[in-house]
Amino acid sequence: EAVGGCLLPGFAMLKSPALRSAGASTADAQMAMWSRLESLPIDRLGAFYCPRLLPLVEVSHCPTLPSPLPLTSASLSDDGVFFLEDGERISAWVGRDSALDAEAIGRLLNDVDSPAVGEEAATGHTANIVASFLRALRGTLPYGRLLRAGLVVRQGYASEALFLEALVEDPTPGYSQSYADFARSLRCAAAA
Repeated sequence: EAVGGCLLPGFAMLKSPALRSAGASTADAQMAMWSRLESLPIDRLGAFYCPRLLPLVEVSHCPTLPSPLPLTSASLSDDGVFFLEDGERISAWVGRDSALDAEAIGRLLNDVDSPAVGEEAATGHTANIVASFLRALRGTLPYGRLLRAGLVVRQGYASEALFLEALVEDPTPGYSQSYADFARSLRCAAAA
């Protein structure tokens, strides 16, 4: 059990583009990834491998963010909006039944401090909820001001695959084993 806390980060490292097998990505892409990892501050390295998946909630009355969700597509809901923070970027996934506009969320991600962005990006209260949430998210991290806007995808669109690939507990094209299967196989091997 003491090793349990190391399993997910270890599994995430195995699935990362930096460690994928030859042919899964180009040599240039892997070298760029290694250069980025080499220069990433240590406090952001853990988030790079195991990003935080957070549901959009109203934080104006409660300054704390919700607990991170498991990094699996089962955590996503058709009517929700979810943010993924990976130490460098904040990306968003917008469910197909969500009333929020993906483009509006993208504008808020790009400039969360601008007072006028709420008026342009969405109507009134909804824009304030998203902007307050993003300010709270950035405010919880020592590097929060450095986070860039990442992908904003709507469920069902082709670009969704890029977001889902960051959900390290699910099988992905580069690594077909799920985290649950990986943990099970290690526990079985340890028991044998």
